[in-house]
Formats: sequence, structure tokens, C-alpha cells
Amino acid sequence: MAARGIELVRIPIGDWTLKPYGPYIGCTDGAKEKITWALDRFAEHGIKALLDVHGVKGSQNGFDNSGKQNRVAWIDETHFVHHEIQIGEWMGPWNYQSKAYDYIDFEALLWA
Repeated sequence: MAARGIELVRIPIGDWTLKPYGPYIGCTDGAKEKITWALDRFAEHGIKALLDVHGVKGSQNGFDNSGKQNRVAWIDETHFVHHEIQIGEWMGPWNYQSKAYDYIDFEALLWA
């Protein structure tokens, strides 16, 4: 990769990868060692790595790619959007009326 001019790689991981919880316990056994191995190989060749925590407990953005599949706004019988409900519930419960968080979930922030 370095010989081909690659300077940076992105490694997408879920927040459960290094600290498993709930249904993820056991699913990522050995992941920490594989990630460490990859980071060491990249470093040996001068390649930087970006660990992209792609999913956060409680959903970082309210979309299906972060663990939410039930939050869509239907605009007609066959079309929907998610951008109207983009929220980071992992920070706390979102209040649609006040358009603010009811409170900030500091435990979730520390987890993230």
C-alpha cells in the first residue's frame, strides 16, 4: 500500500468492537488484537490510520446505519426520508416539541 502512495486508511468499527455490551458480547472476540496488529503494520510502513467509530451506543445520528431502523418519516405511500429525524439519542432523549435534549446523558458521553 505504501509503495502505491497510500498515506491513510480508515478502519470503521462499532463502539462495541473494543468494549462489547449487550448482544455484541462474544461477536468481536479477537478484534482488539487484529486492530492492534493492523495499526502496527501500518505504522511500520508510514501509513496513518483513522479509527472511525461508526456506531455509538444509542445511535449517533438516528439513522439505520447506526442501529436505528424504526425512525423514518413517510412522505407518501412509497417514499420516506430520515434526515428530518436526524438526532443523536446517545446524548440523551430528544424532545421534538422544544427541539432540545430533555437532559444530557453523561454516562453515554463517557462511554463514547
